[in-house]
Amino acid sequence: MNEILMGNEAVALGLIEAGCSVLSAYPGTPSSEILPYAAKLKKQFDLPIFVEWSVNEKCAFELVYANSIIGGNSAVIMKQVGLNVAMDSLMSAAYIGHTGGMVVVVADDPGPVSSQTEQDSRFAAMFAKLPVFDPSSPEEAREFAKEAMLLSRQYQIPVILRITGRIAHWKTNITFNAIDKTTVNRNVSFDKNPLRWAAIPKFRHLQHIELNKKLQTISDSDDFYFHLKKSKTNTNLIITSGVCYSHIRDALDFLDAETFVDIVKVNIPFPVSEKVKDIATNYDRIIVIEEMYPVIEYQLRNIKINGRLTGEIPKEGELTINTIIDILKKFFKFDKKTPETFSTTPKKPELCAGCPHRNSFYAIKKAFPNGIYPSDIGCYTLGLNMGAVDTCLCMGATVNQASGFYQGFKTNGKEIPPIIATIGDSTFFHGGVSGLINAVYQKSAFVLVILDNSTVAMTGFQPTPENGILNSGKGNSVSIEKLIQGCGVEKLAIINPSNIENTVEVIRKFWDYSIKNEKVSVVIAKAPCAILAKKEGMFGEIKVTIDDSCTNCSKCINDFQCPAIYSNGKKAEIDYSICIGCGVCMQVCPVGAIKNG
Repeated sequence: MNEILMGNEAVALGLIEAGCSVLSAYPGTPSSEILPYAAKLKKQFDLPIFVEWSVNEKCAFELVYANSIIGGNSAVIMKQVGLNVAMDSLMSAAYIGHTGGMVVVVADDPGPVSSQTEQDSRFAAMFAKLPVFDPSSPEEAREFAKEAMLLSRQYQIPVILRITGRIAHWKTNITFNAIDKTTVNRNVSFDKNPLRWAAIPKFRHLQHIELNKKLQTISDSDDFYFHLKKSKTNTNLIITSGVCYSHIRDALDFLDAETFVDIVKVNIPFPVSEKVKDIATNYDRIIVIEEMYPVIEYQLRNIKINGRLTGEIPKEGELTINTIIDILKKFFKFDKKTPETFSTTPKKPELCAGCPHRNSFYAIKKAFPNGIYPSDIGCYTLGLNMGAVDTCLCMGATVNQASGFYQGFKTNGKEIPPIIATIGDSTFFHGGVSGLINAVYQKSAFVLVILDNSTVAMTGFQPTPENGILNSGKGNSVSIEKLIQGCGVEKLAIINPSNIENTVEVIRKFWDYSIKNEKVSVVIAKAPCAILAKKEGMFGEIKVTIDDSCTNCSKCINDFQCPAIYSNGKKAEIDYSICIGCGVCMQVCPVGAIKNG
């Protein structure tokens, strides 16, 4: 059968074809579409496999790793910053290994487009001493997923499959056959061997020695792990990997220079094959072009090469085809004119019309205009446009930062400003719980507002533990309210943030309680995501209009920032193409010009 698949879906297909029996992930752009397609294949071919959205990347890694210990084929999927969360587990698993196969799929985000960092997971692979594949197309991503599983089973160590946003969202025609149930590896058993699976430091040292031997064996092998594309010259060489290879082919075609440059495409950038090092010694001018860090370049440092370390390649930002054309023209002195590019200023991202988070942020600002507002990773990070987000570090950090602000002001003898932290429901489950326990334990005072819209909206509306929804049906729901109480929080309220006056009042009362008692208080601002609510017909009963009493003060536009409201120069107007009829804006207008009907 033929199907147009994006790279993420091609990865999922390759993992299923590789015989995966357990797959787990935490959603994060650009990796979010991999697990849903695996779940689709499971249903389509009635496969006996387990597919889960996990609470965080560490949980996801450790779950599938156990399946690989008993001999199963497993895959864990995340974005590059998610690998940071799983790094402790990855480092240890590299030493211990497993008896089955395990592929760690990591989607990097050069740019970055939707992340806090543009880190290179190939460097993390080098740090962990694990092989890493770097596909240059969706079809290669599919094939490399299978090769990674074979390599993992052969050497009994996790293998990383690293893709980038360009590969993840690149769509192409993929041909594949029906997947037979017998493809799934089901020959599993547990070998009770505590000296391996629960190794003490002395044995971990021996495991480290074995890991280094495995890497050397892989590096000495030259089949499949690289490809040399010859031209008519024996003097110029490009060494590359991943999506950069595809960009380089297009760039050389544009520059009419394919016959003047040889190319080594490295399929496994760590460990680099010793054969690549041998080939490179035969050229006069060599440049290494890779995304993002000098991983290959670093391993070839004893050869006269050029790249990031010598300044020919930018040290930050995505290597687009236009960037690569400029690099090649300068380095190889090609004189063909560069294609014209158009500079566009992207529209600033904003919270959707009717988003309940907007109501919470507006109320927080109204309650404490001069407060400190730590926040977190999710749609609600866009509260910074409203001036209601002051900090954003990483998943779950808002709770610890709020605690740190309180302890910092208190310790230094300064007046403590109101500290109102915000975090999404999924992010709280992911990384906020331990911070909340610590804050309660340390007697920190702040208000934590959990923005509970009952979905992971930013990455594609995946379920949260509170939903109790699994890929395979219904699971057990985890009460966020009971979880918070279990962390030791005594002051807790669940509110509907669409009632702005009540939200303001609750936040003020809770701060007063927290600062007087040296305790954390928690407000759950519970309201459905506007996009999902609109699909389910939960809004639309209110026909908002703006009459001529509008003074064009722009409070609804500048302070409340609903994208469905704009000014015609004389007064505010409603854009009914995006207004969902929540009617909250009627509470915002200082002159009562916004009405129902």
